[in-house]
Amino acid sequence: MYYHFLDVFDPSSSSRRISSGTGKTFIGALIAKMLRENTDESILCVCYTNHALDQFLEHLYDNGETRLVRIGGRSQSNKLQKYNLKELIHRKISRASNESCAMNRVYAQLYQCQEQIDILSSQLKQPITWNSPHGGLSEILAIERPEIYDHFVSIEAMPDGFSLVGKNNKKVTSSDCFQKWVDGCDCPTYLEPYVEIHSDFDNIWMLDKSARANLIDEWRKMLSKNIRDRLKDAILTFEELSSERQAINSMQAMEILQGARVIGGA
Repeated sequence: MYYHFLDVFDPSSSSRRISSGTGKTFIGALIAKMLRENTDESILCVCYTNHALDQFLEHLYDNGETRLVRIGGRSQSNKLQKYNLKELIHRKISRASNESCAMNRVYAQLYQCQEQIDILSSQLKQPITWNSPHGGLSEILAIERPEIYDHFVSIEAMPDGFSLVGKNNKKVTSSDCFQKWVDGCDCPTYLEPYVEIHSDFDNIWMLDKSARANLIDEWRKMLSKNIRDRLKDAILTFEELSSERQAINSMQAMEILQGARVIGGA
């Protein structure tokens, strides 16, 4: 044992392979204890396994060292749990009001952004109809072709609060009218007044089914692009927030590591 203890100070010893169970971790802990008690130098310990690292740091902890930082999340030691770098960062940020507020804001925005990404990703997989996803084709037409949008929704703006009903007294909606147009039907009689009043309206009911299908395909592409653009913006925002979170964590980690006496990693 005495030989091994002195042997570690030989520069060539770094290239030697020593068998398992010969006391490498024990000797390393003794050396670290000696350095800790006789110098002001910080100690960096890098172990091949997490088990060896836990043993090494526990030796120092049992000998009174509390300025420990363990890097990595695979420790099996209850003693070292509070010295894990992530845990130290969390506690440090919690105690610092400015950093805590900043981190809470970032996490709240990340949560909202992730929700938006999930919703938009789901919308890209949904079938596109008059009302869906997220307003569907009606949203696109309201912006790009407002005269067509107004045409279909005109039946939902009946005077005196009346509603137009169809078979079985079911209320007729703009979605019903749009579907009739998609199916290649002629203009319903209840929409004819709109066509007559608005002389500048391009009567889409005169189009054959193939021409209607081409228009629908064009509008669907516009809606899909709209969703993809919003998804791209949401992902970009998420990445920016993640970078901000990482910057806050990195700043706190640097301060913690600078104040540590013993740093261990595997």
